[in-house]
Amino acid sequence: MTEVNEHFLKTKMTQKATAELLAEKLRSFLNECTYNVKRYEVPISLVLLYCESDISDIITAQIRLTDVKNIIKINDSYFNFIFLPFTDVRHSFSLINHIEYKVAKGVKVFSSTSNIEGEIFSYYSFINTYLDEIDAKNKGDILHIK
Repeated sequence: MTEVNEHFLKTKMTQKATAELLAEKLRSFLNECTYNVKRYEVPISLVLLYCESDISDIITAQIRLTDVKNIIKINDSYFNFIFLPFTDVRHSFSLINHIEYKVAKGVKVFSSTSNIEGEIFSYYSFINTYLDEIDAKNKGDILHIK
């Protein structure tokens, strides 16, 4: 985790403030996702692609009709949240690899993914787990969160 007083990535905010802002912006959609997972037992993966340039057109061209993207720009950082319904986390890696290595050439993209469970007890902690993995990859640290 980035030090408390440091700016996180290129957001010009701390990691805590960034996680709180992202959690607030995604809360209603995450509620809907967790409801569907719990009620209908539909697997949903969430992929976070972080970069310092807008790759929304690339993402739109690569996702399926059932996938939902939510792009949040904070200063010079783009947080691209892609919700993949009917997709287990292991199948989300093909989308990540395709975008990171084949399509978004010349753009440094950091990714994190996991399944959405039937309940999220803390939206801040849920989002922060993704941010910790992105931060570690950005710094070149080896971190495996699962």
